Amino acid sequence: MLNRTSLYISLVLLLFSCSSSKKTQELATENPRPDWIMQKPISSAYYYGLGNANLRVHTTEFQSVAKNKALEDMASEIEVSIDAQSVLRQKETNQSFIENYEATTKIDVRNNIQDYEAVESWHNDSEYWVLYRLNKSEYKRLEQERKNKAISKSIHYLDLSDEENDYKLNFEYLLQALDAIKPYLNYPLEVERNNEALYLGNYILSLINNELSELKLSLSNKNVQLEWSNCFSSTITYSLQHNNIPVANMPIRVKFNSYAAQKLIADNDGFIMYNINAEYYEDLPDQINAWIKTSDMIKDPIIAAFYEKEYGFISLNVGIKKPTVYINTTQGQGTLNKIVEKAKAKVSLNSENAEINIKVDFKVKPIGQVNDFYTSSCAIQMDIYDNNNTLIEQKIWPSVKGVHTDRMSANNKAIENALKQVKYSWIQKLIMEHCNE
Repeated sequence: MLNRTSLYISLVLLLFSCSSSKKTQELATENPRPDWIMQKPISSAYYYGLGNANLRVHTTEFQSVAKNKALEDMASEIEVSIDAQSVLRQKETNQSFIENYEATTKIDVRNNIQDYEAVESWHNDSEYWVLYRLNKSEYKRLEQERKNKAISKSIHYLDLSDEENDYKLNFEYLLQALDAIKPYLNYPLEVERNNEALYLGNYILSLINNELSELKLSLSNKNVQLEWSNCFSSTITYSLQHNNIPVANMPIRVKFNSYAAQKLIADNDGFIMYNINAEYYEDLPDQINAWIKTSDMIKDPIIAAFYEKEYGFISLNVGIKKPTVYINTTQGQGTLNKIVEKAKAKVSLNSENAEINIKVDFKVKPIGQVNDFYTSSCAIQMDIYDNNNTLIEQKIWPSVKGVHTDRMSANNKAIENALKQVKYSWIQKLIMEHCNE
């Protein structure tokens, strides 16, 4: 009985499978996948683009998705060749730059495609396909028109540059002249200008290079000394010039005691003021460096890549003179000298040669005795004078106790404990806050 039942079920499944397969074959026969999907047409007269969309994923925008893919596919057929006489080859740019330029140009090609036409479309329950084509001759004609307009626009900016005396405006006109023909730098772009035959891209790049190379930074002095007398600060002045003519409103970079360089702008006379403020106890660099950063002047990374990253580099030597401190005391001389040295100041053995004089007075008092132990207290008063013997601060440290088995030792212990209040950071703060202006 069981065998008959199993046989019956198997026969039913077989018949159902055959029926389902037959229906699928009938549907496929009714809506077969066209040949142009299997193999995109190739023609000497047209560029073709093939695109598709998943109907289950792109339920409403499937047509635009397929169309965009088709246009991207069509753009990939339009070759972006680099002529041997073009600026890209003449400048011997690296391969990664060439690839970046080609990728950018492909986007321009895609955006410039027009007058294309839909040829075919096909879909089933899950897929939607379209085929577009573009007349090659018409595309090349329109592309030549765009190139000619770009060349005319570029020459217009060159003419404006020739008439401009302001460096910044002149430089901006040159950048606009190059930007106008950026999509066509892979061509030689041979033109005649002022009765001279020239390659336009090479010519403009050379002009921009001259404008950058002839930028110069100069300083009023080559060295600066940071010391207590100037509060470890100073102001230096840079002059930005082009062919000995001041350049106004252009950026430079200055780097001293910081992770990143500071961006500064030249004033109307081409001067840049830079304020140096330093903590004398830090490990400071021995130079201030300044330069013109190409990316500050040229925002387009493709154009900027044609040039060096820095121009007009100049250095200024920085000297840091450690402040000198004289300690006038009857107690704890060695300890106080070590505190001064830890503060990265210099101990002076002569008050006349010191920039800061500290007179230390230990106010020691006996407090009492308990059995065999003596207790004393000590407060410290410090009078701070500058090198003109002018009192600039008075500091009183709180009284602290010292305990020992005899009075003298208790006094010394109180002095030792009182000295522990004096931190090297206080010396540093004293020097920085009371330096001479």
